[in-house]
Amino acid sequence: MHIEHIAAGEISEDGKTAIQYFLYAQNGFPYLPDNWEWKAITLGKVEFVGSFVKRVSKYYHSVGTKFELQGELGSLVGEHSKGATYRFEIVDNFDWKDGDFHDSGSCYWGCRNGARELMEEHSGRAICFYDDDENGIGRAWIMPVKNGHVIFNAYGVHLTSAARVFAQHTQTSYKKIHLDNQGSTVGLLWINSGAGFFIGEVSEHEFNDCIDLDICTTDRCWCGCRDIVHSDDERCYCSSCVSEDYTCCEDCGEYVSNDDINNAADRSVCDSCLENYTSCSHCGDYTEETTETENGDVCDYCLRNHYTLCEDCDTYVRNTHTTENGEVCESCYDDYSCCEVCNEMVRNLNTTQDGEVCDGCYEDYSECEDCGEYTRKPNSVSGGCEVCNDCFLYYEKCPECGEWVKGDCPDCIDETVCVVSAD
Repeated sequence: MHIEHIAAGEISEDGKTAIQYFLYAQNGFPYLPDNWEWKAITLGKVEFVGSFVKRVSKYYHSVGTKFELQGELGSLVGEHSKGATYRFEIVDNFDWKDGDFHDSGSCYWGCRNGARELMEEHSGRAICFYDDDENGIGRAWIMPVKNGHVIFNAYGVHLTSAARVFAQHTQTSYKKIHLDNQGSTVGLLWINSGAGFFIGEVSEHEFNDCIDLDICTTDRCWCGCRDIVHSDDERCYCSSCVSEDYTCCEDCGEYVSNDDINNAADRSVCDSCLENYTSCSHCGDYTEETTETENGDVCDYCLRNHYTLCEDCDTYVRNTHTTENGEVCESCYDDYSCCEVCNEMVRNLNTTQDGEVCDGCYEDYSECEDCGEYTRKPNSVSGGCEVCNDCFLYYEKCPECGEWVKGDCPDCIDETVCVVSAD
């Protein structure tokens, strides 16, 4: 376990306000630059180095202003920045549990847990911080680079504080940098906001405030598995992790972004393979087989549940009517009429005393032998004839023979004449 006491560091927000009021409002000094480092001490290769008071004096001197309030300013800096004692150790084995150093939720114990093994393979280390009872309170990653190290991804402690502790421990300087790995901050080696510090001899390190770790990550998935089934510009995927972002097209076998995969006939297919399917005009789903209807091509499910085959024109339609021939569409239904006896819709009608009737009902009708109209319940009259009800009104029952006749019964009249003549 190492113990380091770090001199006064960051100036608090209240301190910044108090110092600005002291310099600008009370004493009328020019404003400090926007990129001014609000630290009690600044080291490294920067324009103004040293204590805060010393740097302010140098700055005002550079702009032609004399500054003689060092004592008052120093008191404000001391009041609003305090030193700290840190207990820490530097380790090269990252086997602690998620959250042991206030790093709960870190992707290095989640979707990028393979990054820890990768860093160990490239001589990476961690600086782990403890409280007085030796409980973990924070950590940051350390990776070797030319002429020094870089420190990044601090949890539980401020990254600047971790950099100052490690710099003081190694008796070198530190400088804020932008950190990448192979030009990216979001790959397997995730670098929070691209922020880092270089720890080493700043004057000897040649860079423009940017360092790239340049560690190859194309041989493994973020989980650490090296059984790679797919890769893109950002990462490689094993068979277990690929479903997070990609789906394998079941037709061509290519991996496609989950945002671009389509469902067709209960299969996951890419946009290219989707062209082999037809969209159902009713539900919109893609299917391999469709049937033509009045509204376009539809899938089997929609055909069964929403369409009926017209028995006349063989077209599948949404709305049908029941007729003597079965279900027919609106257009074909115009060719049908209602039988006035059975109320069935039929194509052919016959005229009767009851109105227009279908062929089936027409079989129950006979032609009236007096008026020629067809009647459903004819009446039998003399001579074996059948007449309708209307015509039957003109018939009377012969009292002699019981036949229904118009006027005198011809059979009975002839018999009467014969009897009279014999007398």
